[in-house]
Formats: sequence, C-alpha cells, structure tokens
Amino acid sequence: MNRLMTAFVVAFLMFAVAPAWAQNKASGFFDDAGVTIKLGTPGVGLEMTKGLKDTLNARLGFNVFSYKMSDSGEEEMGEDGKPKKATEVSAKLSLFTVPLLLDWHPWKNPVRFSTGLIFNNNKIDLSAVPGESIGLGEDEEEVDFLVSSLSGDVSFSPLVPYLGLGWGNAAEKKNGPWHFAFDLGVMFQGKPDISLHAVSADNRQAELDAAVEKEMDKIEDDFSAFTIYPVLSAGVSYTF
Repeated sequence: MNRLMTAFVVAFLMFAVAPAWAQNKASGFFDDAGVTIKLGTPGVGLEMTKGLKDTLNARLGFNVFSYKMSDSGEEEMGEDGKPKKATEVSAKLSLFTVPLLLDWHPWKNPVRFSTGLIFNNNKIDLSAVPGESIGLGEDEEEVDFLVSSLSGDVSFSPLVPYLGLGWGNAAEKKNGPWHFAFDLGVMFQGKPDISLHAVSADNRQAELDAAVEKEMDKIEDDFSAFTIYPVLSAGVSYTF
C-alpha cells in the first residue's frame, strides 16, 4: 500500500508542475519529452518518454499495485461434534515493474511498436495462521497436519523481455501537449519460482515436507499460465 500511495503522490506532483515547468524550461533534455500516467494490468504507472529520432522514442517508468485476500475455508466438525478452529490462509499480490522500452513510430503518427526489458518484481506472498489442522494434497488424497507456521511466495524472473504495440507519442507536441496513451503487449516472465515452508507441531516434519513438495507442484501447475503476462493499459500524456 505504501508503494501505491507513493506512486499516486509522485504522479500528482509531476502532472501538477509539468505545465509550469514546461513554460519556463530552458532548451535541452525536456525538448521532445513528456510524461504519462496510466492504469492497467501492471498496476498504476508513471512513465517518462524522450524522443531520440523522428520515429524512435525511449520510455522509462514504473508500475505498482498490491492486493491482499484471506480465506478461512469451509468450517469442519471435529470428532466431538464441535466445529474445528479454521486455518486462515492469506495471499498478498504485489506488482512492481520498471520498463525500459524503445518505441518505433514507422508512420510518424501515434501508432507505435514497442520492445525492451522490464525489471520484474511481481510476486505473491503466502502465509497461514494455523487452526487445529491444515489439509495438504489433492481432495481425494488430502492429509491433515498440525503446523506451527506456514509461509511461502511465488516470484518470477527479475529481468524479462517485452513486446507490444500501442497508441500515443508523449514526445510529440504538434497536436497539443495532452495525448491519449494505450498499450497492448506481453511480458515474458517465465516459469514461477515457488517456495513454501511449514513447521510441524506434532513431530511429523518429514511427512509434512513431502506433502509440501507436492503442494508446490500443484501451485506451479496453477501458475503455469502466467509465464506470459498480458499488458493492457491506458492513460494520459503531457508533452513538455
């Protein structure tokens, strides 16, 4: 949440001072340059665009977003007829990427083809507050364990390639300083890197470790579709 708030504050400040800054700037770096604020599947984003040639621009930015959810599962009854204390499982999604891209405008209009590298710190943190027991494994083979702690995370390759197309040229001012921006592309983030750790509370650590390994395989299968991450975003640009 702190990163998300920071992104909003930085975006607000940049867009608040951009018009005044542009009016008083000296010629130099901020010629043929602009900023873009955007929202999409990578999260809330802020980018700087700099024109390199008539048909080629460079873009550097960042995207952030976070969301946390918890699930206590279905309530089960114990042998004494009383409900068992449920295990609360939490998952926190944290999106943070830093794209460094080149935009090619072959027809010298807002249509662009983009490629480059993205620093990728997208991840999911997993944790559990154990109840009386926690079940691991497939439904028909699920085994209950008493655990004192359970935690893990799902992460991806830290530096990944990007390919996409879009609309908008924040470095071009001939049609006015304000522009619409749109991106559609894919980030090739590869197979997930999964870690999961659990500590037994009833001296069944070896059996628990084996069950955790199977659970990690299941999680890897669940996330196999995310080896290619879709990028869809829209926003507004201001040219200095």
